[in-house]
Amino acid sequence: MRGALSVLHSAPQDLRALLYEARKAENMLKHVKALEMKRFNQLPLSAQERDAYSSDAYKQAIERDAVASADLFVLKAKLEAAKITIDVWRTEKATERASFG
Repeated sequence: MRGALSVLHSAPQDLRALLYEARKAENMLKHVKALEMKRFNQLPLSAQERDAYSSDAYKQAIERDAVASADLFVLKAKLEAAKITIDVWRTEKATERASFG
């Protein structure tokens, strides 16, 4: 129960930090793509895009985006588990009160 309360207590700050990282990583994909396309500005647009998508910089940006998204998902799952734990505890306590009352 204390673990669930701890998760809920720290959740706003954790959620803020992870949401920030996830949004930043998502938008960095566009930024990295634009920078990579700029490197190949002598090529036709479709070739610029192809080379940007196949660059190591874009691959690293995808990795950072995936990690940030996964971290956010894990925190949301922990929050849901904490809420369920508290609901179960409440139900158990209500059942105990009903048994003795």
